[in-house]
Amino acid sequence: MPSPVPQFPQRDLFSSSTPQPTTLQIIRRVAQRESALEIGDEGETAQAPEAGENDVTSDAQANFKERTSALREQIQALSFASVDDLPRANGLLASVLLLKDEIERYHEPIKRPLKEAHAAACKAEHDDLDPVVALEKKLKQGIAALDLKLRQLEAEAARVRQQAAAEAGSAMQQQMIETARKSGASEEVLASLGAMEILVPVVETESFARPKGYSTRDQFEIEVTDILLVAKAVVAGSIQKEVLQANTKLLAAMAKASNGDLQIPGVRITKKVNVTGRRAK
Repeated sequence: MPSPVPQFPQRDLFSSSTPQPTTLQIIRRVAQRESALEIGDEGETAQAPEAGENDVTSDAQANFKERTSALREQIQALSFASVDDLPRANGLLASVLLLKDEIERYHEPIKRPLKEAHAAACKAEHDDLDPVVALEKKLKQGIAALDLKLRQLEAEAARVRQQAAAEAGSAMQQQMIETARKSGASEEVLASLGAMEILVPVVETESFARPKGYSTRDQFEIEVTDILLVAKAVVAGSIQKEVLQANTKLLAAMAKASNGDLQIPGVRITKKVNVTGRRAK
């Protein structure tokens, strides 16, 4: 017969008459009032907790550790090799869930008001920051548009310089050909001069001035217009296969709907059992 699940003495850790566990007096005040943190004058310091409060905390946590250790020993003794272990494992799972629930309830009176205080602080921060962030966004969008215009002006100026250099080279070549013709050069020489590439240095000018304080970097937004064409490119080897990511959530839903009877090339389905337990009463 399977051995009985160990029973532990239960204590009423959550009654209103029992002091809430804490390590600092200021946290106790937060937990008892269940409201936002109240911060005193800058010169005020938190008082040390009373000895009895420390005793409550240490007793409760010692109880949790004792029960955890006992359950650990019981669970490690299970081999999970025989179905005869199933009732025993089920009973231990119920005890573990009960202990887990008690630990969470024990710490909740402190966690809840701190969470509320954190949420309130974040909301106050957002209330102050959101309009400033909106101004930052508007300015950055405007600067990006103006910087793009500067780039266009610089590109146009570079094109004009390139064109001017090309025209100067062509004019120099025509002048050389005309001079050679007047001097009685042969057609072969004239053809050679015509095929010669005359390079004229491009005159570099100063770029458009940008104010100091901001910098830019290019970002690229991607839109897939035809996933089948992308897949064909992957098959052809022209792009990496990593650009295609399988929708595992969709595949999992399809596998669940078919009870695992799903055949898709390149997809392996592994069935796992998810266990839900009930805590002991």
